[in-house]
Parts: sequence; structure tokens; C-alpha cells
Amino acid sequence: MGDSYNIEAFLTAAGVVLLVVAVFAAFILWDRRRTRLYLLARIREQWGKEPDREYDAAEFANISHYYLNKEYDSFQIDDITWNDLDMDHVFCQMNHTRSFIGESYLYYRLRTPQLSGGELEEFEQMVEWFGANQQKREEMEYFFAKIGQSHNRYSVFDYIYHLQDATTAGSNLTHYACILLILFSIAVLLVYPQPGILLLLAAIGVSCYIYDKRKKWVRPYITSCVVLDQVLQAAESFVKQDIEWMPKEQMKEAIRVFAGIRRRMFFLVAGEGGNGSLEQMVFTYLNMFFHLDLIQFRSAVRSFSGHIKELEYLIDQMGRMEAAIAVASFRVLHPDYAVPVLHEEGPIRLAAVNMYHPLIANPVTNSVDAQKCLLLTGSNASGKSTFLKTAALQALLAQTIHTVTADSYEARYFRIYSSMALRDDLVGEESYYMVEIRSLKRILDRVDGEVFPSGMSSQNDETGFSAISGTGAPKRSSLHTEKNNPQETFTPILCCIDEVLRGTNTVERISASSQILKWMAGKQMLCFAATHDIELTYILEEVYRNYHFEEQVTDEEVTFDYQLREGRAMTRNAIRLLHLMGFEDEIITEAETMAARMTEQSVDGVLQSSRK
Repeated sequence: MGDSYNIEAFLTAAGVVLLVVAVFAAFILWDRRRTRLYLLARIREQWGKEPDREYDAAEFANISHYYLNKEYDSFQIDDITWNDLDMDHVFCQMNHTRSFIGESYLYYRLRTPQLSGGELEEFEQMVEWFGANQQKREEMEYFFAKIGQSHNRYSVFDYIYHLQDATTAGSNLTHYACILLILFSIAVLLVYPQPGILLLLAAIGVSCYIYDKRKKWVRPYITSCVVLDQVLQAAESFVKQDIEWMPKEQMKEAIRVFAGIRRRMFFLVAGEGGNGSLEQMVFTYLNMFFHLDLIQFRSAVRSFSGHIKELEYLIDQMGRMEAAIAVASFRVLHPDYAVPVLHEEGPIRLAAVNMYHPLIANPVTNSVDAQKCLLLTGSNASGKSTFLKTAALQALLAQTIHTVTADSYEARYFRIYSSMALRDDLVGEESYYMVEIRSLKRILDRVDGEVFPSGMSSQNDETGFSAISGTGAPKRSSLHTEKNNPQETFTPILCCIDEVLRGTNTVERISASSQILKWMAGKQMLCFAATHDIELTYILEEVYRNYHFEEQVTDEEVTFDYQLREGRAMTRNAIRLLHLMGFEDEIITEAETMAARMTEQSVDGVLQSSRK
């Protein structure tokens, strides 16, 4: 009877255990399904809308690390131009990505304009495909969302190169000793319950203490392994998709390299991720008691660090796909977009119809067809700077995401520079004028280099300016090199300059700026420049086309329509604004009289000097 009782008790206990396991498994499946449905609902809801994501400073800086670490031999947008064009904000509006892979690649892409065809056509095919295939796109967005956008304070390339640094992580003997101690405590517990429970608690305490101490040192590397496992999971899911343009065989070959590695790091990744699920909690405690993740860590690090090239290839391919999804969403956000027409040869021209800046709510559109340098005049706040930014931005978007916010855009490929939103360099103790001439000099230095040399880029300037990439990690060499610009092809420059040499006196400003702009007009480049000096419109009228913005003045206010018009500006609003602000009539009258006299004298002097 005793044996029968024991068997019955054993079966009852086994049944309870199996029931608990079944309930636990069912809960995990339900939780996964609930998470999936929630993510898919958010993906549908956010499609074609401006992202509402908020960034902290460290997280935003990390986005640039892929670009900083990547080896390149093609043209790059420098920090001055990036800041002038408000590209941090443009990136945020466009960043419909859901993983750190996609957002890092999108940032890199916006910093690397294509200077020839081929790659842009392939990217266009991807963008159109994602725009037309909602179900497939949502599935891929779901896989990217599982990877996640940021992991603590490390970026994608920080992860990879942390692994290369983690060649040793101590011995596993301590971890095996902790396991034996706990197993011995359990054996004692079965024989001597009271002292056994005390011994078990003590063993668990010692094991947890050693675990916490060891894991603090290797946590960044473990996070690296977790991230890379997520990348590989997503890659496996992608190659199963029925997408004709995906390089499946190459991706499968890269994935196969890691098959054995992933099997040996189950516990390493099971307790990480930060999603707070019941499944993760169970593995977290198992790792804490038995150090299973730390034991697997050593072999995983060695294996991963030996296959960086394959990892970078997968990251490149996946990042390009997610960037294409982000651009497809950007096109829905801006339905008046156009696909640009770009030429590697022919006249140096930029023609855009009804272009507008994507960051401006209810924007006023403008058109331009420039085969000659442009000189813009007009009053303060009339729209000159916005026009310059919009024109340069269209060129950059055309050559990076193959999308412009305009009815149409046709142009040569350009190397794009600007000198606009400058400021004093207080740290370097340089005046505004010194900062300005350094900014201009960097453009002039690039003009005569008609062929873009291998290995040269505009990334490194000496002006002291920095975008979010300026706070990033130091550059490291990468095993994967982006080579997308035929080095023998001449690429002209598009430069936009706002208020040339505004940091010095009138006489020297007009004299020097006229010669700089005239020199630029004689080179293989297209220069759009804005100025308040009406004298320049006469000095340069043979080599620059004059355009202007103007205002409408009433007794009560000054208003602007922000429309580009041909010819030089004939009105000014600075004195009128003094009147509207309530300055004395005597001041206004005398100022207007003096301004008219000085303008007439200045123009007459300029015309006489130019004839000589």
C-alpha cells in the first residue's frame, strides 16, 4: 500500500508540474501574440505620419556612429552644410525606422549623396515596392521593431567593436564552482531539510553576489551579443520573404556562418532584452543562480569577433531596406513629392518646379531653373535664407533618398556645400569674420579639384562646427567599404551662401565678396548667394542672374508673400520697421533721406568703378 501511495503521489505531483508547464507555455504564446498584434496596430497607425519620438542627447548622438565608423571613398556632406540645412530636424521627420540598424543607415545615407546613377535606381525600386506592398512591409517593420531602436548608450558599431575588444573575460571555473555549490546544497536539503535550506540560501547568495560582480564588467559585451542575435533572427525572417530584389543567397551565406554560434548562446540572450516578460524573468533568475549566460559568453565573443565582415554585410542590407521603408512613409507624409531626374553629364543645371521645405507648415512653393549662378536680394525676413536652404536640400534629398518635395526636379549630380548659419567660435576665440572666411575657403579649396580623389571626403573640416556626429566615437576602420562613385567622373559643386562676408565693413565686404562670387561663377559650379548689398547686383550682373524677394508695406504692417521674382530688389524695410515700432518721425524722415542719397552715391560709384 505504501508503494501504491508513493506512486499515486508521484503521478499527482507530475501532473501538477505538467499542468504548470502547460499553463506557462500557453501564457508565453498568448503574450507573444498580444505583443505582435500591438506592434502591428502601431505600425499601421503611424504609417505616413510624422514620427512623435523624443530623443535624449546620448541616444541622438549614437545614431551617427554607423556613419562615423564606416570606411568610405565617396563624397560626404560636411558638418557645416548639415547644420546649415537643419538636417538633424529633417532626419527626425524622416526617421520612420524601428531599429537602430535602420536609423543608423538612414543617417549615413543622408550624409552620403550619390554622385552617379545605379544605386539610386535600385533604392527607388525598394521604396516603390514597400509603398505598394502593405502586408509585406508591415511584416518587415515588425521584425525591425523586435530589434529595437537603442540599447543603453551603445550604437550598432559600438556593439561590434566592443566584441573585438572582449578577447578575455576571466575563467569559467568560478561559475562551475557556484553551480556545484548549489547542487550540493539541494542534495543536503533532501537529506537534512533544516540545515539544507540554510545552506541553499547561503549558496544562492554567494552565487548571486559573484554573478553580479562579474556581469558588471561584461554587460556591454553581453548586450552586444543580444543585439547581434536579434539582427540574425531578423535576417533569417527577411530571407524567407518573397521579395525578388533581395540578395537572398548572399544573406543566407552570411547567416549560415553564425548558425552554430547562436545554438551555443541560448542562455546568453534568453535573459536579456528588457521586455519584462515572464519568460525572460525565468531565464534571468536561472542565469543569476547558475551563471549559464556567463559560461556561454566566452565562446560567443570569440566566434562573433571573427566574423565582423559577415555581420556588417547583413547590417548594410537590412539598414538599406528599413531606410527604404522610411522613405516610402516620408512620401506618404509629403504626397506632393517627386522622383528626381539626375544627369551625370550635360549642362550644369538645377531646375525645380514648386519646391518647398518639408519642415515648414503650409509652405509657399517656388520654382527655379538655374544654368547660371543666382544672386538673391530682398529685405530681412523676406525668404532669401529659406530659399537657399530649400534649393540645397532638394539637391541633397534627390541624391540620397531619390525623393524631392517639389512637383519636379531635374539637375546634374552635385557636390553640395553651404555657408549660412555661422556664428562666432567662442571656444576657438575666433571672430565671426574669421569663421566665415574659413567656411568659404573650404568651398573654394574643393572647386579646383574637379575629380573627387579616392579616399578624400568633405567630412573633415577645420571650422569647429559639428552636427550630432561631432559628439560620436572616434573613427574606426571598417572591413566593408562603400564604393559607389566612379572616381573618374567630374561632379560640379552646388553651393549656397547667405550674406557673403557680413562680418566686416561695407567697403571691404562689397570689394571682397564681389571678387569671390565672380571667381566662383567662372568655375564648374552653381552658386546661389544672398546679399543685402544692392551694389553686388550691378557688379555681378554679367555672371549672375538677379532674383529677389519683396514685401508689401502699409501704414500698419510689413507683410511678405515669399515669392521669388526676377530682377534686383528695389525696396528695403529696415527703416519702415522703425516707424512701425513707434520711433520718432524726425528719425524716420532723416534716415530715409540719407539712405536714398547713400544708395544713389554707392551705385553710381560702383558703376563708375566697373567701367574703369
